[in-house]
Amino acid sequence: MATYNGARTLPLTLDSFCALQPPPGGFEVIVVDNGSRDATPAILQHYRARLPLKILHEPRPGKSCAVNRGFREAAGDLILLTDDDVIAAPDWLLAYARAAAAMPTVALFAGQVRHHWCKTPPAWLECLARDGNAFAGTPVNRPAGPIEATAVKGPN
Repeated sequence: MATYNGARTLPLTLDSFCALQPPPGGFEVIVVDNGSRDATPAILQHYRARLPLKILHEPRPGKSCAVNRGFREAAGDLILLTDDDVIAAPDWLLAYARAAAAMPTVALFAGQVRHHWCKTPPAWLECLARDGNAFAGTPVNRPAGPIEATAVKGPN
């Protein structure tokens, strides 16, 4: 996970990671700080005691530089990419592990992206979000199964 000045959203994300049901063999969370100037470094240090967390630093600006740095450090058989503003479901890791085991020839998996509103949005925005047309969300009624690579949203 790449982060830059993520202090506002990281606690929600990392709290959700603390509640993850670990897959067999465990998991590691790699966070690459891309030069944050806010409280991000302190927040990451705080979560070190609660998560199997590896904190890396990437001085070159840009998300791709940070993500590529994380890839170089990743050692697992299954690598999940996400953003610093997600709230993962408790079975998030298990679902991906099951999917990878059931479909060993598939190289890319993506999941639903639902919105977490800090306050009630206007009705028009809620409608756009439900249909998958706002803020990188996916349609709420999208069935499980293969999709085109172009349908994968950014937070996946």
